[in-house]
Amino acid sequence: SKRVHVEGVLDALPEQLTLQLAEKLDEAHEIITSCSNGLKSAFSPANQTLNEHAAALAALRRERAKVIAASRTAIEEHKRAAAQKMAALRSEYAKKLKVHKSDSLKRAAMSSKLQMERLCAQALMASAA
Repeated sequence: SKRVHVEGVLDALPEQLTLQLAEKLDEAHEIITSCSNGLKSAFSPANQTLNEHAAALAALRRERAKVIAASRTAIEEHKRAAAQKMAALRSEYAKKLKVHKSDSLKRAAMSSKLQMERLCAQALMASAA
């Protein structure tokens, strides 16, 4: 309904005024188009820079992810190596402990044997006296 109203108003205007209005509208359209193109060209470098920064940031994030993954892998390998070394040390300690126990038992047995021999010698001396 508004369009019909505007067309009715335009029809009621003198032809010269309608032509002037049309020229002004064309000029306004050219100015708007020029401003739009100017804004596009003004913001284009900034937009390109923004896109480049976004791409660089994405590349950095990918690199960060690779470094994190490599670090996790290295940590896991270090843990495995440490666990293997600890197992080897435990095994070595157990062997040494077994040998030590065996030596301790031998010394204790020898000590008991010597003690027994001394007691027997004392008993013989006491019975001879």
